[in-house]
Order: sequence, then C-alpha cells, then structure tokens
Amino acid sequence: MADAYLQVIAHYHASPGNGHRVVELLAVTSYMVREEDKP
Repeated sequence: MADAYLQVIAHYHASPGNGHRVVELLAVTSYMVREEDKP
C-alpha cells in the first residue's frame, strides 16, 4: 500500500508589517508536521 500523506493548502493575509511573523510561524508549523510521524 502506498504511503499516506497530508497536504494542507492555506492562504494567509498578514496584517501590514507582520508578513515576517507569518513566514516564521508557517516554517515552525511545517517542521512540526513533518517530524510528527517519524519514529
């Protein structure tokens, strides 16, 4: 059976001046999701 995967597609609108914070949080979230299923 093929490996299962999760794909999340999201569209974010950052408040003016907060774009960098959105990028930081998305990077942390994506890292955590990738590490979640590792033994």
